[in-house]
Parts: sequence; structure tokens; C-alpha cells
Amino acid sequence: MRFGSREVCNVVIKDIANKKPKIYLETLKMNNIEVGSNTVYAVGGQGMPKLIGWSGKKDVKFKNEDALLSPESFAVLSGSKISREKKVIHKKEKFEVDENKKVILSHEPSVDKKHIFYVALSDISGTIPSKELTKAKSSGSPTSEEYDIDKSDNKTVIVHEDLVGKTILIDYYYMSEANVTTLTITSDDFPKTFALEADTLFRTEDGIDRPCHITIPKAKLEGKFSVNMKGDGDPSTFKFDFECLKPSNGKDMVVFDIEMDEE
Repeated sequence: MRFGSREVCNVVIKDIANKKPKIYLETLKMNNIEVGSNTVYAVGGQGMPKLIGWSGKKDVKFKNEDALLSPESFAVLSGSKISREKKVIHKKEKFEVDENKKVILSHEPSVDKKHIFYVALSDISGTIPSKELTKAKSSGSPTSEEYDIDKSDNKTVIVHEDLVGKTILIDYYYMSEANVTTLTITSDDFPKTFALEADTLFRTEDGIDRPCHITIPKAKLEGKFSVNMKGDGDPSTFKFDFECLKPSNGKDMVVFDIEMDEE
């Protein structure tokens, strides 16, 4: 009985050695299995027609597109690990100096050799720094080219009265209050080889949806994937591909098991 396909797969990525699940992908938008090979021909005779063909270099790809990305799936795609810890975070804030000659930061700055504290006059948008203000030499008495920080809270920035009504931007770093989930793409970590299992539905001509189970015993996750960020149009998706490999204990690279209820 013939069938058609109009349903995406739910995929589980498993450890190639112990077969334990690494992650389940159940928000996929598209799966595509592409099969190809290379064929060479003997040619000869008048007109140089093709006489005999030899096929080889079987190539099978399992392509995917996911609507959502998790830290765990990102780690699988990039071949790296996830860390969760408190971390120094970058922040830029824009202020209009009020009559009190003070502005209050959202966070207490964390300043060291790697993380600077930068104060500058700016245009009204707060995106174009014009003149940098330096730390006051005399505490509590900044000049029109200086700033000071109130040591009672380390968040209040004090400037000269000449800057009242002016726009200033402050670029700084602060220590996160809670743990931050960190995802990294490193120079020496690469995606691994996995075993894949997928479930979908094939609809036969009688209108019945038949469960289809797809097994890929050995699949190398390719190192190329994309994470797009944009502010309009459809939400970004995440694309990644597997190269299906010949397993060491057989020749089956992809297996489709369709529950057809046939004798």
C-alpha cells in the first residue's frame, strides 16, 4: 500500500556507546533524509557515449530544523559543555543628570583590570560617547570633567553641577546575583557521533496514519549549524545536519520500520 508523509519526526539523540538518551528533540519543524552517491562511467566509441557505470561513495544525510533551542541541545550541537555559576556581566546605562547632580546605577559595579568603569557625556540617544569623564582626584568634589562614586552604596555616581540636564552614559560590569547559564563555542571542541531514533507518521491511501520508526545506528553531527537573531519576520529556527555512517556491525545506515498491519 502506498503512503505519504506530512508529519515531522520526534528525535532522540543517544550515546553511541551505551545507547542512553542524551536529549529529545520534540519541537522540530523539518526533517529530511537525503541519499546520494557518486557514479563514474566508462565512455568510448563514436560520440563518446556512456558504456558502463560504477556507483559508490554512498552519502546519506539527516537534516533537521528546530523551532526552539535549549542549553542542552546547544551543547550537543557545539560539542561543548554547559556551566552554571555567578559571573561578571556587561551593562550600559544612559542617564539625564538631575538637579541633585547624581545618577544611580542598576547594579554595583565590579571593577578590575579586565572590567573597566567608563563614564562619558553622550548625545541624547546614549549611543555616541563624546567626552570621557575621569575619576575625581578629590573625593566628593568632581570638576566638570570628572565623576565620583558615593562609597556608601557604590552605585550612586556624582557629577559637577555644570552637567545638570546633560546626558551621560555609563559602561560597566557587575556580578550576577544568581547563577548564569554559560554556553561556549570553543576552538577545540567538536560535535560527536551518536545513535539516532525517530518517530513519525506515514498516511496510507486508506487514510490511516501508520507509525514509522526510523533508526540511524551511527550518525556524525556536522560541525556547521546556525543560530540566527533578528527583530522582525518569522521567528528564527536552528538548522543542523547529521552525516549517516556505516555501522561497524552491519551495512544498514538508515532503517524505516512502518506499522502497516500487513500479513
